[in-house]
Amino acid sequence: MNLIGLSTGRRDLPGAEHVLHELVALLGRPAVRLACTHFVGGFVELSLETAAAVPLPEGLSPGEAAVEAHRLGGGRAVLFDGAEELTGVLTVEALVGRSAIERVTVLAGADPGPEARVDTLGHLRPVRVGGTLTLATTPGLLTGGGHGLVPFELADQGTCCGGH
Repeated sequence: MNLIGLSTGRRDLPGAEHVLHELVALLGRPAVRLACTHFVGGFVELSLETAAAVPLPEGLSPGEAAVEAHRLGGGRAVLFDGAEELTGVLTVEALVGRSAIERVTVLAGADPGPEARVDTLGHLRPVRVGGTLTLATTPGLLTGGGHGLVPFELADQGTCCGGH
């Protein structure tokens, strides 16, 4: 495994994720096994695990803090092995079995059983906790009806409490 850290110069997650997706398009998705964001000094840096050494694209600066955070087991995964297979409503067992996600948690609750249903909502951003790729969920309504779990981080995070 090769580990690359990049400083994006961005303070926002959507902007940093855009840089990440452009970079992955240049490198090719199969070359990137895991791509994470890291908050460093008010900026969003990137770390990428690649199958082989790749050159740093022009215009991007090395992000040593992101490399260190990744080595310490942290990071918010944007791309990870099996992510493309995780669509719709899945059981925890299927979600873990089809991807690099190793654990699913429920905020303020016990870990769900393997039969618990998770609606991916088309957007999963697991975090690395001590090196373990973990998806945080919360109870919610499933697409098509019924109750289950939904990702804690939504694709379009609205401002909480009326903007204050």
